[in-house]
Amino acid sequence: CSSIGVLRRHPSQRWAVEEADVTAISKVQLEVLTNAAKLVRPGGRLVYATCSLLKEENSEVAAAFQASDVGKAFEPWLI
Repeated sequence: CSSIGVLRRHPSQRWAVEEADVTAISKVQLEVLTNAAKLVRPGGRLVYATCSLLKEENSEVAAAFQASDVGKAFEPWLI
């Protein structure tokens, strides 16, 4: 993750993360989420949680997952 959620404890992180990093990290998060979803048993739950405050790592990844073929098998999430 981008570690944006720990800015209070590590304020220097604000200058360490670039926009391109967040884009790349979000792609990896979507891949991890998609692969994890394939391991959930029927009727099971899939939880996607991050400490990030960025919509690119949260709601945008969740929306992309829900729009995917794998994501459509799950009930819609609260975003």
